[in-house]
Amino acid sequence: MHWKTRILSWDTLLFAGLSFAYVIFYRDDAKGNLLVLTLTAYLLVDYFFPWSSAGTDSRSGRWVVPIKMSLVLLVVALVVILPTAILIAARHASGPATFAHDGMIQIEAALEFLSRGQSPYGQDYSRTAMSQVQFPIAGVAANPALTHLIYMPLLLEISYPVYRVSLQTLGWWDQRFLYIAVLALTLGVLPQIVEDPSRKSALMLMLGINALLMVPFLEGHNEIVMIFLLVLSAWALQRNWRTTGAVWFALACAAKQLAWIFAPFFLIYLLGPWPWRRAQWRQAGREMLPGIVLASATVLPFLLWTPRQFIEDTLIYMLGASGTETYVAIGSGLGGLLMISKVLSSPMDDFPFLWIELAVALPLAIWFGRQLLRQRRPALIWQYGGLLGLAAGYFHRYYHYNYVGTFVFLVALGMLADEPSILPISHNTTSGRRT
Repeated sequence: MHWKTRILSWDTLLFAGLSFAYVIFYRDDAKGNLLVLTLTAYLLVDYFFPWSSAGTDSRSGRWVVPIKMSLVLLVVALVVILPTAILIAARHASGPATFAHDGMIQIEAALEFLSRGQSPYGQDYSRTAMSQVQFPIAGVAANPALTHLIYMPLLLEISYPVYRVSLQTLGWWDQRFLYIAVLALTLGVLPQIVEDPSRKSALMLMLGINALLMVPFLEGHNEIVMIFLLVLSAWALQRNWRTTGAVWFALACAAKQLAWIFAPFFLIYLLGPWPWRRAQWRQAGREMLPGIVLASATVLPFLLWTPRQFIEDTLIYMLGASGTETYVAIGSGLGGLLMISKVLSSPMDDFPFLWIELAVALPLAIWFGRQLLRQRRPALIWQYGGLLGLAAGYFHRYYHYNYVGTFVFLVALGMLADEPSILPISHNTTSGRRT
């Protein structure tokens, strides 16, 4: 008897690996059971109805794609969105300083300052719910977030209207209301970037059950806002809508500093293969101008409102270059390693993190930039930026696993996204020809 060999698709194997990591990372039996149940269903569908059957005219073949995509969305709903909703309800019942990340609590306090007509930068947050948050880091007398707001203005500006609506209708607000909605929108856009159904599924899984990214999401980390804007930028560039892509990218930079690491590669891509030509700079300038104007419109009001406090909070302090207070050296990078190995006696000790980070980042950025000049593929913006973030970010004072998860997803975005049908063509090449 001859048996037909059945090989599971690689997205099913990815589903299994991500599920295992999520269960181990979060250590929650209920979520683990739901993950295993959904994974089993996905595996059975993949075994009996592989992706190859999706191209057939049979009734079962036509259902392969929607069933698998529905299972991906179901697992995200069960292990991310539903638990986040449960945490929101638990926090509402027990108090604002519970079941939430201190950064999210600070953003809510910043929105309250805005509602009073006060700049949230340079404020004393010790009289807000932030004062009730435990900060059990040895060697740090008080949470530095009580005096520094590191978050960029666009995050506050996006949040403020829904914050006001929620207060007027529900009487209370949880910042994760916004993040759940943005996650749903991101999952809706991602399939538009990929034509192949197996890669659609893989890309959504890399976001939806990426433990390094989604476990912090439950607590209220805000990376999903920047990710959504970068995904929109990737979607636009894929269609050769360069100006639209530049607008979304500029807004991502106005929402979170983490997006800045992609900026050199974005500029190189817009400039094309001859970045020394004035014509290329003029064209790139025209394409970037609307985005620069919109991003500036979100940042300038706060910069002009309290310039010294804004620059101190969002730039100098984050880089660990403040003369009055140093950013804590903890997390999954060199800072955490030096604390574990007792090289640093306190997370506030001085150490040349910034110089080491630059020493790693600059050679890599130059090499990646040269490769991008040669290949001119928009997907490389996200691949190279994510790889640079992973390599250089490790040497930052504070490098938490949610940053790792963000960069890993963006590398995956660059690797899985389809190539544009028509790449940007310079004035002296044959129009419409792929390069």
